[in-house]
Amino acid sequence: MPINLQKNNNTMDELVVKDLIDRLIDLSFAEDIGDGDHTTLSCIPADAMGKSKLLIKEEGILAGIDVAKEVFHRFDPTMKVEVFIQDGSHVKPGDSGDT
Repeated sequence: MPINLQKNNNTMDELVVKDLIDRLIDLSFAEDIGDGDHTTLSCIPADAMGKSKLLIKEEGILAGIDVAKEVFHRFDPTMKVEVFIQDGSHVKPGDSGDT
């Protein structure tokens, strides 16, 4: 029975990419967060809740939503992310990508 190498390579490539993304997120958190932003820690209560919105500023093709969702999940697994525009979509100024 022949082996579908294309499928096996895609799966291996996906695993390698996921591992690289995970490492990049770890390094980014270590550099950007470290022991915390001291101004934020002293001014904002630890239990404060907020909301954010990704606002598109330039025309283009949206990319990186899945990575952004992973970053948010790794930072706070209880955080809810609602995606309004998918990767690969054409976007223009004023569009909103996620909250």
